[in-house]
Amino acid sequence: CDICSRGLKAQMKYADKIGARFSMVLGDNELDEGKAILKDMANGETSEILLDDICDAFMEIAKAKIFEDINNSFKN
Repeated sequence: CDICSRGLKAQMKYADKIGARFSMVLGDNELDEGKAILKDMANGETSEILLDDICDAFMEIAKAKIFEDINNSFKN
């Protein structure tokens, strides 16, 4: 959450600087449409998530990350 009144580009740069794994855009347009935009900071991919499904979406992301970490630990 940005409380410094930075523009979206500056907020994304800051999220990258602090090592955020994901960032979410949730502005007036997204609220009107009932969705949020989730950005994977590692590869730049974005996806739309319905606000009603946001908890399920984060659980799926967490599961995928756990499996990715397990796979990477076996490769090393």
